[in-house]
Amino acid sequence: PVVESAFDRPLDVEYLINLMLKWNDAKGNDFAGTIDPQRIGMSGHSFGGYTSFYEGFEDDRIKAILPMAPATQQLAVFGYKLEEFPVPTMVMAGGADKTLETDKEMTVAYEKLPPPKYYFELMTAGHYSFTDICSLNLKQLADDIGFGDAEDALEDGCGPENVDVDFAHPLIRQFGIGFLNVHLRDSACSKVY
Repeated sequence: PVVESAFDRPLDVEYLINLMLKWNDAKGNDFAGTIDPQRIGMSGHSFGGYTSFYEGFEDDRIKAILPMAPATQQLAVFGYKLEEFPVPTMVMAGGADKTLETDKEMTVAYEKLPPPKYYFELMTAGHYSFTDICSLNLKQLADDIGFGDAEDALEDGCGPENVDVDFAHPLIRQFGIGFLNVHLRDSACSKVY
């Protein structure tokens, strides 16, 4: 259920951050010393994008967010005002998103955000263009296994009318990593490009 998940996912993220920071401080752990607790960023796709916004409001350890094709309208239901969002944000959107309305969910949210903020839109990207699902044999997954997300992805991000992910993903990574480098690592060079 989506409503239950809206409450559970932030708790899962908080638990994961707590665990990772514990491992960061544990000598001998593979993650020991790999995390700067003052420079934590978060990214998420779709409902994960919503979760990124939610955590940006609720967890002051989050210093920047990168939501991709995010659902945002529920935030107002929970009393959050995007005009008061406390951390830098880069909203990534697909201009051909059929799952969420880009204008209502992403563009309006971006316009309300205070700076620093950035908006990245691939005009022929669909909802699933930001994921790795397009790299799978979606036709087989939809036909043979009955995996509904595969059928949705064929219609909204992985079809012939959508930007090819081999072109889209390097752009998504370049701009996303550049944004995080600027706001989490103080990278002046990333800001120039």
